Amino acid sequence: MVEPTLFEELKKPETTIEPGMGLQVKTAAGWLKGFFFLFGSYVTFHGHRAPGGGFDGGIIVACTFILLMLAYGSRHALAKLGKMVAWKLQGAGALAFLALAGAGAVTIPPTDTTARAMLFDAGIAPWLNAAIAMTVGSSLFMVFIILAVVRVREIGGQRTLVNNEGTRQ
Repeated sequence: MVEPTLFEELKKPETTIEPGMGLQVKTAAGWLKGFFFLFGSYVTFHGHRAPGGGFDGGIIVACTFILLMLAYGSRHALAKLGKMVAWKLQGAGALAFLALAGAGAVTIPPTDTTARAMLFDAGIAPWLNAAIAMTVGSSLFMVFIILAVVRVREIGGQRTLVNNEGTRQ
């Protein structure tokens, strides 16, 4: 049996490189993701009372998932919100907006002027904002996914879309 030399014992063990950024950025992103998501929801549902609304809230919520993608890597963020889920949320948000707008057009809002909770005094406006936020947030995240994961490469004289693993789209 061969004894290791002093230098072989002090040699650093080989480590695997984790995707994403460093430990400090991952820790900060882990702390901030809940606050970003909560703030985006607040801006969405209180947009009828204060500056904000569905578009602004959707952008903030999408930035939560973009922060996860930048800090932890694309695989981690896509495990939380995949491409197909974002695509379905985009369509569901648009359909929810159309359904709520159609329902609001045929119904007459109540004329009750008593003091009510701040969130529910706007009728269907917060729910319309939520539908817009779903559509905008998932659309922006999908655009970021496409820009971050898919590349255009020239293979055999033709330009093709290739993802980070090298497979064609």
